[in-house]
Amino acid sequence: MIFSNSQKRHPAPKIKVLHDFIERAVQVAGLRLEEDEAVALNFLSARKMRQINCAFLGHDYDTDVISFDYRSGHQGKTGDVAAEIFICPDMAERYSCANPGTSYHDEMALYVVHGLLHAAGELDSTPEQISSMRRKEKAAISRLKKVFAFEKIFPARKNRSH
Repeated sequence: MIFSNSQKRHPAPKIKVLHDFIERAVQVAGLRLEEDEAVALNFLSARKMRQINCAFLGHDYDTDVISFDYRSGHQGKTGDVAAEIFICPDMAERYSCANPGTSYHDEMALYVVHGLLHAAGELDSTPEQISSMRRKEKAAISRLKKVFAFEKIFPARKNRSH
């Protein structure tokens, strides 16, 4: 795993446990990586996330997760980043504040799983695809919660406003 945290509003995750979480989440999501391939995980501000969303996907709006699967375009290469996931902690905070019963750390774990599922080939454009994605997210989160305390990986910002 390669990790980058360019946003400053939210605490950085605990790297060792994040690495273990990503390793297990890759397996649970069904993302098949070669031994020398890695997943890159990037935490970005809402502004930067919107820029990437607009530049690469043509969507001029805020979003929570963007993922890229680089494997298909780099056949025969080794040692590359196989998938890259961009996550916006600001969106996780916004969602958890607006939806009682949803926590920041659960939402962050969900964003990781969602990005990995996309990298594994799951789509969510049609109602059927959305339904399938939600089922797979729920199953993955359930399995991961048995092993990891999400609040230890993704600590919430202190003194956040609801």
